[in-house]
Amino acid sequence: MTKRKILLVEDDITLGDLLVYALDKRDYEVTWFCRARLDSASKLIFINDRGIETCFDAEANDICYALVDSRLKGSVMQGVDVTRALVARGLKVIATSGLSSLNKELIAAGALGGIEKFDIVSRLSGGIEQLANALSAAAQAKSK
Repeated sequence: MTKRKILLVEDDITLGDLLVYALDKRDYEVTWFCRARLDSASKLIFINDRGIETCFDAEANDICYALVDSRLKGSVMQGVDVTRALVARGLKVIATSGLSSLNKELIAAGALGGIEKFDIVSRLSGGIEQLANALSAAAQAKSK
């Protein structure tokens, strides 16, 4: 069985490790980065916890969802900028800040919905798709 792919953009190493573990147990393949920037050609560059940079190609990576934190310590781009860039590349983004007010900023930038980061693991029991659908439905209900 092929694992579905998740992009995780989270600067907190402890939480990142926990999310990678929890998602892996639910048959997701997680690609995790801590920081992001745009290069001179406006290509999205992600940086991992060891400082290694990777040019992101949404089509080649076959990502089903991106979980994006709002505040990214040491990053040129913050979560709202990363969200805009990912949505522009056709990805579905779920905001995962520690504060609902920051999640709202990412939702305004195109995220499907938001969840406070410390609630993520407990809400993953039904899988990321179920979480994304619930967040998307909640966001649509609020906009009506």
